[in-house]
Amino acid sequence: MRNLNLADEGDYSCQNLNPSEKESVTLFVTTAPTIYNITAIQTATAGQYVALACKASGSPTPDIRWRHTRPNNRLPNGIEGEFKKGIHFNITAITLEDRGEYECIASNGVPKAKSEQKKTTFIRMNYEPVVTALTDENPEVKIPDGDSASLTCKSMAFPRPSTNDVLWYLDEVLINDVDGYQVDVVHQLPSEKVDPYDETTYTTLNINVVNSNRTGEYKCQFSNERGSSAATISLQIGEREVIATTPEQ
Repeated sequence: MRNLNLADEGDYSCQNLNPSEKESVTLFVTTAPTIYNITAIQTATAGQYVALACKASGSPTPDIRWRHTRPNNRLPNGIEGEFKKGIHFNITAITLEDRGEYECIASNGVPKAKSEQKKTTFIRMNYEPVVTALTDENPEVKIPDGDSASLTCKSMAFPRPSTNDVLWYLDEVLINDVDGYQVDVVHQLPSEKVDPYDETTYTTLNINVVNSNRTGEYKCQFSNERGSSAATISLQIGEREVIATTPEQ
């Protein structure tokens, strides 16, 4: 039997000319899981009831598991562990920490090489920026006198801040339009993956020439309709130790 499908599943028997001499066998046809329906991207507000569902076909019938993959791995409703089992995943009163990407995993163990399939959905919530400075976890950057420098910050927020809502300060003095500085605002860095959920914004402050007048505490500030947040980077003259534009891994 070649090119089996589910219609071939069932009981088969063989017999010789004597009807009393008969043997039977049952054929089970296995197929890899296929997720054919998952809840689309939703927009929610704090305290709202949110229902997710994921349906899959396959033989044997696939098991369904859910996990929270962004911005954290914590499951809502006080559920312990990494996974929630079942087709339906209901969040009784969503919080800001519950927002983000949820992954549905359908698995049935057969065949081993294709025993599971994954698809994701997303719960979008408006929230104020969460800002980090991309300086290799070192808040102080040292640049030789006379060299150029680039300082980069990353914001996660929805809605994304507009270009006019991204500001840079040196020792609490606004420097966006000051000569010798150039501010870039983008939604993706070449070394970063594209954000499919439109939450990421990067800003880079390019300093043409580092001198004693341009050292101190730099602050990158992002704002949207929900609020503002900032991160700081200390720039000092010295032997170069950190490349400030290195993104987070």
